[in-house]
Order: sequence, then structure tokens, then C-alpha cells
Amino acid sequence: MQAMILAAGLGTRLLPHTLVRPKPLFPVLNQPLLLLTIKRLQKIGFDRIVVNCHHLREQIVAALDGLTGVIVQEEDSILGTGGGLRTALNYLDDEPLLVTNGDIYHTIDFNEFYQFHIANGAPVTLAMHDCNRFNRVMVKSEKVVSFDDRDESSLLAFTGIHMIDPEILTEIKQNSYSCIIDHYRKLLDDNVTISCYRADDCFWTDMGSPADYLHLHEGLLKNDIP
Repeated sequence: MQAMILAAGLGTRLLPHTLVRPKPLFPVLNQPLLLLTIKRLQKIGFDRIVVNCHHLREQIVAALDGLTGVIVQEEDSILGTGGGLRTALNYLDDEPLLVTNGDIYHTIDFNEFYQFHIANGAPVTLAMHDCNRFNRVMVKSEKVVSFDDRDESSLLAFTGIHMIDPEILTEIKQNSYSCIIDHYRKLLDDNVTISCYRADDCFWTDMGSPADYLHLHEGLLKNDIP
């Protein structure tokens, strides 16, 4: 099985801390989050994991040096989520690809999500949950309808975890900036199905701000978070 961890961002919301350390290497209970994510993936059988990096990339390269089954994709410029995924096709085969942001901590079952994608037959599946702070995606009947709707009664939040059939990435222009959500908008315009996997019962947080980072550790130390 194959996966990609998106770890190339600048981490601007955590400035000035990200001036000296890339966000995916921030420790969670003294272990770099990126390594925790890789261990979770490898434990359930992901034997090819691509990690892209740009900001302070030498630190990520050093942290991943010698890890079996991990491919480091160094990017000289920011390519965005879509551009990074398009470049990763150089290292991937045609089997489904699990993609996760490198700055999130969660208890979503990767294997269950993978199997859900295989079973539903859609070329893209997004892991979604109800998180009022980030609810922006309209979902109906387990399918994504729009990324731009304002009907709050039917909005969910994208967790940053998706399953992709790699062939849908070939339409993204190579070696240029691209946002994967913009590509998904185009797929919807072309009547391509994007499926929704509900992860409401799972814990999820990004490390987008110092307050989020503190909240995560408070929860872990109090055993409030699995």
C-alpha cells in the first residue's frame, strides 16, 4: 500500500517557532509528529510512503534518513498540495493512494478509511467530520457536492486525509503550483464523484496555532485523547 504525507508548508501560523523547525517535526510527547504518522502507516502495511518537503527541508531529510520504505520528495519551490501530489506520481504506482497532511494529530482508522475507499468505487474519497470551526464542504448522501456552499446545515470539515486513485492527478500541470481542492472543484464540475467518509467519532486537531498545539498536549497528558 502507498501513502503520501504533505510536509512542505511554511507553517506561517506557528511563527516564529517554525523559523527554526518545520511544523511536521514538532514533537508530540517528545516524538516528532511526522515520525508518529509514518509509524502508524507502516504498522498497518503501508510500505511505500512519499514525504514532500520544502521549508527547512534539510531537517526533514535528516529525520527520515535510513527509514525503510520512505521516499523524500524535495521541492525547490512551493508546489502546493496539488503540485506536490502530481510530482509524487514519479514514485507511485497505479494503486489507491492515501494522502494525509503532515501537521494533524488524529485517531482516524487509516485501514478502515482505505477499505471504505476501495468499496465505494469513487476515484476520490475525503475523510470528513463535523468541526464547526472548519465546516466549509457541502455533503449529501455520502458525496461531496461543493467546496463553496454557505448552507451551514449541510456543511462538514475536510480533515486533510484523502484517498485518491492516482490517474486523476495526471491532469494537474507538472512542476507548477496547484491546490488539490481546486482540482477537486474541477472534478465536480466534470461530474466526477467524490465520496465522503464520516469520521465524527474520532479525535482530530491540526497544529495550526500555539493554542492548538497546547490543547493537544493538555489532552494527551490528561488522557483525554486516545
